[in-house]
Amino acid sequence: MSLGRALRYWTHVSLDLLALCILYIGFLFVRGLIAHTVDVREALERGRALADLETQLHLSVERPFQKLAMRIPLAISAMNLFYIWGHVPLMLGEFAWLRVRSLQWFTVLRNGLLLSAIPSVILFIIVPTAPPRLVPGLGLVDTVAGPNHSNYGLQPGVFANHYAAIPSMHVGWALAVGLALCLAMGSTRWRWLVLVVPVAMALSVMGTGNHYVLDWVIGCAIAVASLAAAWRWEEWWQGRERPVEVEVAAGRLEAAPSAVERWPARQLLLDRTVGSLTRLAQRRE
Repeated sequence: MSLGRALRYWTHVSLDLLALCILYIGFLFVRGLIAHTVDVREALERGRALADLETQLHLSVERPFQKLAMRIPLAISAMNLFYIWGHVPLMLGEFAWLRVRSLQWFTVLRNGLLLSAIPSVILFIIVPTAPPRLVPGLGLVDTVAGPNHSNYGLQPGVFANHYAAIPSMHVGWALAVGLALCLAMGSTRWRWLVLVVPVAMALSVMGTGNHYVLDWVIGCAIAVASLAAAWRWEEWWQGRERPVEVEVAAGRLEAAPSAVERWPARQLLLDRTVGSLTRLAQRRE
């Protein structure tokens, strides 16, 4: 691959990842705006009701799990770190690998996560719910922010919404990314190891007191359903294009205009940028 083509390729990759970051910031901003409309008392009552429901379903494992983790050296510290860095930073790295490995699965995953954001935002609005760390009487400690809930410097206040426990997209998105990576790896023997990440995230959100079991179950259901819908859409879209490609190859149909023909200004700007970088690299050599 020539230097110019390589620069053009990595420019496209970088722009795709930058677009993802911008979309995620938009999601956080919307979630933060919703926080200003939350009835805190109602959110706390809903958190208590959710805890009672889990007790009835024999799913109330958050408190005993956190107590067990506190007895294990470094377990809480590891879960705190994974809760923070195993979400966006790790997910962005996985997206980057997938963009290079399989553009098709990158597209499916991106569209699936965008689709999953819609029901997530709707649930943030209609069922604001306090996480177990904020519900009095549950006996869970906020291990990430401390007992005074003051250590949230990593997330600007404009993005914060402490009453968005339902759904847990920390776990849901980790599962969707893991499934996409697993499928993109094909028949690789160790492909199933990527599913360790969503399991570790599920343990982390419970151990840190940030989510109930039902939170991440709902989050996983939304993420997997959205990923499946995006997958089916991609298959339909590719199937729609194949007959056209056959007709073009047979000379019975004119080819559709390429992206270069449809957006010449965009391609011209990209070509000039890549050309300048190429000449700069050649001068240094």
